[in-house]
Amino acid sequence: MPMRGLLLRIRECKHSSSPAMRSLAEDIGRDPHAASVCSIRDLAAASHTSASTVVRFCRKLGYDGYKEFQRELVYELASTDDTNDIAFEDIVPGDAAEHVLRKVMQSNMRSMEATSRLIDPVALGR
Repeated sequence: MPMRGLLLRIRECKHSSSPAMRSLAEDIGRDPHAASVCSIRDLAAASHTSASTVVRFCRKLGYDGYKEFQRELVYELASTDDTNDIAFEDIVPGDAAEHVLRKVMQSNMRSMEATSRLIDPVALGR
């Protein structure tokens, strides 16, 4: 089961990390799509750190190593992209009450579906 909220955890990690890990977190946060396709050496070079710092960073976030971290980053970016594709209908003046209600219900359902893809049920049970 993948861990959820990786990008949020990376942001939070900046506050309690060494300068090298903070630099790495900032670089990943600035362009997570680019970071997701980097090799460990490329990511280390881009953030002016070492490969061992990248591995320590991944372990601090709860992963066994870089490959597991990278897979989760790709997964989370794909999930986030899915939620960005949701189009909500605008309510315009003149819409009949039943049309407004339908639009609101559809928007709520789309939001709940997107949220369900991002929530970790195991974490909620804690």
